[in-house]
Amino acid sequence: SFIAQIKTCEPQAISNTAWAFASLGCLHHPLMTAIAAAASASIKSYNGQGIANMAWAFATLGVLDEPLLKAISAASIRTSPDFEP
Repeated sequence: SFIAQIKTCEPQAISNTAWAFASLGCLHHPLMTAIAAAASASIKSYNGQGIANMAWAFATLGVLDEPLLKAISAASIRTSPDFEP
């Protein structure tokens, strides 16, 4: 299944999947748990847009995953120069 393979996906595919489910308002807990674990482990590979999409998707779906939030926070500091006001 896709959930079992998510950790082998590229960062953009993972963040796009989270974004797509959130855009549809579709909360699938096992999928979001797998996405959170995969993203937390590889967040250093994400660009600013991927980090923003991940944060938006989890916030939109109301999913609280503290390890992911900590990883997003640390990665946001690293990628903040990528964003223009």
